Amino acid sequence: MNHDNWFAITQLQVADDQKHFVAPNTFSLTQAHYQPELKLVPLGAFEGDTPVGFVMYGQYHYEGKDMQLIFRLMVDKNHQRKGYGRAIMEQTIERMKMLPMCEAIYISFEPENIAAKNLYIGVGFEDTGTIDEDEVIYRLKVI
Repeated sequence: MNHDNWFAITQLQVADDQKHFVAPNTFSLTQAHYQPELKLVPLGAFEGDTPVGFVMYGQYHYEGKDMQLIFRLMVDKNHQRKGYGRAIMEQTIERMKMLPMCEAIYISFEPENIAAKNLYIGVGFEDTGTIDEDEVIYRLKVI
């Protein structure tokens, strides 16, 4: 994502019944700008020149330690069920594994988001048994 295509990422949307699961991409880009302490990395996902999704990861301070966290993942409603979600997750995980001191990657989501749960389990995340602000927290051990 760059100065030529960031606006296209802001135009991506999930299906109406998914909107309560993920913040709009405009919010995520704003958060990345105004919360530098989180070291957020927003990335657009493209098929050629066509934007299909968005992911953002960064660092989150939780219970006295810094954790690598995937903050957002979304696939545009017109591109769902084509394998993009899994591809975005796999590429993001590989990128995050290269971060210094990355022993695990965390992700949180609302328990009723079964599609997300299945995707995250499918790429190796496991339930930590922790619920924070009504979201379940899953972990992928890197080391």
